[in-house]
Amino acid sequence: MVYFFKKKHYVALEYIAPKLDKFVITTSGLAIRKQDRPLIVRELGDKIVNALLFQKEGTIIPLIKETLERLVNRKFSLAEVSTSISIADEYAGDNYIQVTLAKLVEAYTGVPVTTGSRISYVIHEGHGKLYERGVPLEQADLARVDVVYLIANLLERSILVLLEFNPGILMQCRQIIAKAIRTASTNADGMQRLV
Repeated sequence: MVYFFKKKHYVALEYIAPKLDKFVITTSGLAIRKQDRPLIVRELGDKIVNALLFQKEGTIIPLIKETLERLVNRKFSLAEVSTSISIADEYAGDNYIQVTLAKLVEAYTGVPVTTGSRISYVIHEGHGKLYERGVPLEQADLARVDVVYLIANLLERSILVLLEFNPGILMQCRQIIAKAIRTASTNADGMQRLV
């Protein structure tokens, strides 16, 4: 079984010869598998891919609800919601998140950040540009993680691509995500259930 999203972007279930009793799941070009996506998003993506390939579409909405409830209710670790960036040797100006994070890490650890280093970080709530709100993982505060940004920019964009083949699930997913964003942006320390 193969799902093609666009050229060079697919999910496939490949059976291994000679008996065809073993298989591997192959993915290519999907944003949800990228190294710079938070672990909680990559794990949800893996579960959705498995549900699609093994024709268990009925489990997709509960999986999405469970992950969104964890995010809205802040039941996650910093490692699960951190993303990472590789420090490139070609960046211009001091407004890039790479430069900002590198300076913060150097100031915090006293160790210079070199080209090719990978820095894990989270986005804190607040005003300002993304690079101004990025905080190295070692200095991040769980209570200040920008859950709305996580849901709207990292989770939603990544998983909706996987659901294009099922308009019913896609529409339900969009509604649940919209509700989660509204709830997260007004959540006052109370537990919220996304029904």
